[in-house]
Amino acid sequence: MAGRVQKKNYWQDTPNYYNTSLSLPEIIRKRPGKGYRHLLLQKDIYEFIGLLPDWATLSEGLNAIVLAPGEWSTFGYHVPGVVHICAWENDLWLDVTPEGYEKERDILEKLQVPCEEENGDIICKFTESSA
Repeated sequence: MAGRVQKKNYWQDTPNYYNTSLSLPEIIRKRPGKGYRHLLLQKDIYEFIGLLPDWATLSEGLNAIVLAPGEWSTFGYHVPGVVHICAWENDLWLDVTPEGYEKERDILEKLQVPCEEENGDIICKFTESSA
């Protein structure tokens, strides 16, 4: 042996919400990252889930909801079994191109987000509640 590390026979991934089915989804909060902040709390997720009439069916195959670190131009994403909700930049106002604005116009109007043109771009003036 002479101090060498021996291989072990038990080679298996540690169970986690990416590779293991769970009976109830976990809600995990990760650090938002420098220049970002979470606008949702874990309790907000639980309250929202409580409003859904058919949560048992809707959550089939869902292992986790992750309050994830912020990523530029990404509000969230999913991988099988896990939904990630990204942190927002500290400044809630977003600059979008006119094409991007047109693409998202319906939802921006429903959320009543004021938007103004400035230097060829559109500034969407989100608040914490509209975000």
